[in-house]
Amino acid sequence: MFVNALKLWSWEGRICRRQYLLAFILIVFGVTILAAGINAAGIDGRASERAALALMFLLQLALIPTQIKRLHDIGWGGEVILLGIIPGINLILGLGLLIFSGTKGPNEYGEDPHTGK
Repeated sequence: MFVNALKLWSWEGRICRRQYLLAFILIVFGVTILAAGINAAGIDGRASERAALALMFLLQLALIPTQIKRLHDIGWGGEVILLGIIPGINLILGLGLLIFSGTKGPNEYGEDPHTGK
């Protein structure tokens, strides 16, 4: 199970919507726990803001491989993730990763994650 979890953060292959959503929730939950710990530690306002921004940045870095794998499942290249830099487009892209179903069967990025191969 741990090996499968590590595969979520590789750059190759495909993941389905459910796996992407699970990875997103786990990362956000982890960052929330860390941010709450920073807040509970009694760090002053400015330092806790910087720590929260650093955690949000790490969240984005942790999500990039899973977003690319999700794009692969849809049949798009990983370079599409660069559209996430554009405000507004990033929201559309994020929703698209949750809404669009993946291609049926194997595509150029790997086997269908639903087949269990």
